[in-house]
Amino acid sequence: MSTHPAASDVSDPIFGGLKVKTDIVTVGDALGNGHSIGAVITTPEIAAAFNSDIGKLFAVGGNPLRSQSRNIHHFTQRNPPTHAHRVGIHLIHRLQTLHQDFPSLITKIVGQGLTATVTFSSEARFENCAAFVVKRLQDLGVLVGMSDGNGLQISPPLCFGLEDVSTLVEALKKVLPEAVAWF
Repeated sequence: MSTHPAASDVSDPIFGGLKVKTDIVTVGDALGNGHSIGAVITTPEIAAAFNSDIGKLFAVGGNPLRSQSRNIHHFTQRNPPTHAHRVGIHLIHRLQTLHQDFPSLITKIVGQGLTATVTFSSEARFENCAAFVVKRLQDLGVLVGMSDGNGLQISPPLCFGLEDVSTLVEALKKVLPEAVAWF
């Protein structure tokens, strides 16, 4: 990390002392629970080329659910805390309907903001049920994690919206009856 005030415009010995203006900078770090976060910082012209001609940016082995290409302007216009609160309330409400439909399987649903945990029964017959549900959801193109024990960890990116909640819940409505029948 450079401490120079104009780090993108300094002479760099790697480039033989030539003044180099940075076009693209990538940064990233791992957060808790195995979730990674990253950013690509570039000019509007280069970002437009990625968004239109090439498509979404993904890291090798990256999680496409968490890698939606968005810009800072998009998030500041959307008011992320308000968005996360509104969508999170809807997410928990929709998950609670699943709890009513599958009372022998789902024992608890908790969440805050966009993060939610669905806990499955600790009955011996439901052991490994979370792994089954996670795999079946992946087959349907929905990515969720497993919580400690026998449950699902839902922690989507900020671009997760009301339509995405519906996609998740509809996939769960398809998979949970399979899980009950299987176990």
